[in-house]
Amino acid sequence: MYTKKLQIGRKIKEARKSVNLTQTELAQKIGYMRNSIAQYEIGKLVPSIKVLEKIAHETNKSLNYFLYDKQTSELREKASEYNTSDMNTVTIPIYNAIPTSYPDFSQEEPLGFEGMPRALSKGAKFAIVCDEEDMQPSITKYDICYIKPTSEAIDGKIMLVKTNNGFKIRKIQKSKNEIKLISDNTLHKNDTYKVLEVIGLVVKIGKDI
Repeated sequence: MYTKKLQIGRKIKEARKSVNLTQTELAQKIGYMRNSIAQYEIGKLVPSIKVLEKIAHETNKSLNYFLYDKQTSELREKASEYNTSDMNTVTIPIYNAIPTSYPDFSQEEPLGFEGMPRALSKGAKFAIVCDEEDMQPSITKYDICYIKPTSEAIDGKIMLVKTNNGFKIRKIQKSKNEIKLISDNTLHKNDTYKVLEVIGLVVKIGKDI
């Protein structure tokens, strides 16, 4: 599967260069971050069909250009290409940010997909691209945080939570009557809550390329 991801990534790079666009320029045109294009091109992430359609439009290519492999003469379908029945492998959707409809992702379009051995997934069911600097240096901007769903606030762990100001990734510090969200970045203040909705545990961090 990794070879197939590289084939699509190579075609994205070729298509982008054919219209003289930088990774940043292409990302801006399709509404994503430059880092996303970079990860597609090296085969780190698999873009969804809707993302490929946007790239195809901006690079004056057909969708088949990215999906059609001349060597094997096959038109690959998304389901058979990226999802697997292998019990030892999982396919994790990666989102640009937490969808507003969480926890129902059924109507949201992921940024891409990443396949990995089940043992390395550590129970993660989805991942998000961090767009904040609040947890630097532990988590830097554009790192990918892999989330294992749980509603329990675990003391000392980095977790994804929902607050009145939106979703945040912070270290949890519990006391008897409150929960403090700790930021590793000394430029940001720590917030304290009486009641907090916990979305999941950060079980793995994919560093920015």
